[in-house]
Amino acid sequence: MGHERYSPRPVSTVEGMSFHTVEEAWMWSVQATIARHEGARVVAGLGNTVRPCEPVDVMRVVSRLNRDGVLSDRHVSVRTPEQ
Repeated sequence: MGHERYSPRPVSTVEGMSFHTVEEAWMWSVQATIARHEGARVVAGLGNTVRPCEPVDVMRVVSRLNRDGVLSDRHVSVRTPEQ
């Protein structure tokens, strides 16, 4: 029987700045995800503002809420001004 693998996250000594709104957290994570897909190399802790989580953490919660029916597909759709 296998055992769970555990890889601890590095702990930052700098406290992250909280988001003012849920929308701000969502848009931050969407922008970071788009940048990553376009080839940007995202490295934790090197941005202008240190955040208390990673974009993937926000995406994971939104995906779970969408699967559970708390958020609809319309809630989580993001359109750019060109669309």
